[in-house]
Amino acid sequence: MLFIMLVGVPPWRMADRRDQRYICVVSGELPRLLEHWGVRVPGDAVDLLKRIFVEDIETRISIPEILRHPWYTGGLAGG
Repeated sequence: MLFIMLVGVPPWRMADRRDQRYICVVSGELPRLLEHWGVRVPGDAVDLLKRIFVEDIETRISIPEILRHPWYTGGLAGG
């Protein structure tokens, strides 16, 4: 949902290894994809999206970490 709010379109058609956009996003190439689409998203928001779109659940950002992320907190001291 956050991706759609920031970019205006879903990140992929299907979460499937046959979908090139899916491959691009989960392989860390989100900035390149956004540039290709001509979409400007703040760097800290791109960082958060990249951390959300990690396939490995063990290394993916957690909800508590999202709530402490600089983009989410807006740079406010203490969140």
